[in-house]
Amino acid sequence: MAALALSSAPPELAYIRNVQIGISGGQMRTGAYGGTTRRNYGIQGDHVNLAARLMQHAPAGHVLVSEGIQRTVADTCIWEHLPALAVKGKSEPVTVFRAAGLNEHRAIHLQAPRYAVPLVGRQAELALVEQKLAQTVAGDGQIVALTAEAGMGKSRLVAEIIRLASARGCAVYAGECQSYATYQSYLVWQTIWQDFFDLDPSLPVDDQIELLERRLVDIDPALLPRVPLLGPVVNLPIPDNDLTASLDAKLRKASLEALLVDCIRWRAQTTPLLLVLEDCHWLDPLSHDLLEAIGRASANLPVLVVVAYRPPELEHLQAPRVTLLPHCTVVPLSSFTREEALHLMRLKLAQADDGGTELSPVLVERIMEHAEGNPFYIEELLNYLRDLQLDPLNPAALEQQELPSSLHSLILSRIDRLTDSQKITIKVASIIGRLFPFAWLWGLIQGWARRHG
Repeated sequence: MAALALSSAPPELAYIRNVQIGISGGQMRTGAYGGTTRRNYGIQGDHVNLAARLMQHAPAGHVLVSEGIQRTVADTCIWEHLPALAVKGKSEPVTVFRAAGLNEHRAIHLQAPRYAVPLVGRQAELALVEQKLAQTVAGDGQIVALTAEAGMGKSRLVAEIIRLASARGCAVYAGECQSYATYQSYLVWQTIWQDFFDLDPSLPVDDQIELLERRLVDIDPALLPRVPLLGPVVNLPIPDNDLTASLDAKLRKASLEALLVDCIRWRAQTTPLLLVLEDCHWLDPLSHDLLEAIGRASANLPVLVVVAYRPPELEHLQAPRVTLLPHCTVVPLSSFTREEALHLMRLKLAQADDGGTELSPVLVERIMEHAEGNPFYIEELLNYLRDLQLDPLNPAALEQQELPSSLHSLILSRIDRLTDSQKITIKVASIIGRLFPFAWLWGLIQGWARRHG
């Protein structure tokens, strides 16, 4: 996005002409180099050279990127696949893409983080999801319900589903329930509908309302009088008009659900949709009703709804009602097999050691004993041992080290090793939510520092 913004200079910088940009990415080396009397700091590696070659071949105003970069951000831009390019330093021509502009239907969601370790296992579940995604794109809407205990990889699988859907040209909209908001109406839907209507929460309220009205007119001018109903789902204080002020609570809710279903139908006419709701065990009642309304309407639309939730722990709780619909498939995630756990451990150690290592039998048995096939627990135990700077190939050190008895105590043990300032940062971050732009945390801490000197 930065490269696209820089490729055409603004009027005040009109003297900058013929901007050429090349982008590649991967493992590189940074540091000082030179002799005893003069040294420089730089970045070296194959991808530095490749980016420079792409820049040299880029026509003025163009942004050329490597195949790896294009794959990583495939849903962000509109791409032009260019002929393979012969560049200096490469024995074979390289695959090149041109970033032609931002994808109008991309969704800026926080629920699909980048993972350093590739997805392990879940091949049967992924194959099933791909089948449901193919049915959806063909116009036969589906619902996939992922259910498992904490740490079993629901969010990791959701990220993979988002990647698959984006590759098929789906517009992706995602939201996440919060434990503190089980009675805060429509919280999980707010990011979804803000993205759907292309609203920027940083803009003034009046500007957002004006943009929302224009978006609704694009869908159907007859819907404009119902704009105030959208206030709760886009987190805007929209004043009532004569029509909406006359509606009682029951009619207001039904009218809002019908309006949002109409919006889904309109968008699905041109683009298949993926709607993702995470942590639905914390779903508030009104969000639950809206999910059911959209779930029922999606049966004959190119719309895939994915919900992720933990199995209900109490008898009076129940799974989302959409799991009872005929076009819903419930996908429980089981514990990792021993082979899958070993594969994850090898990948994790290879990532940390930049080259991999053999697994110590003592390490394997101790982690298997504690984690019991929980992938998140496995990763955190390895992170814990790395924090302690223990050699994973040293059986004696591993046998002497007492490991935390639960995932909760493991996380607390890692937090206890942080400095006071780091602990304060974590506390602030925990209030924002599980995933968020780094700039939010930075802004909060800078504001706190200014107020407290």
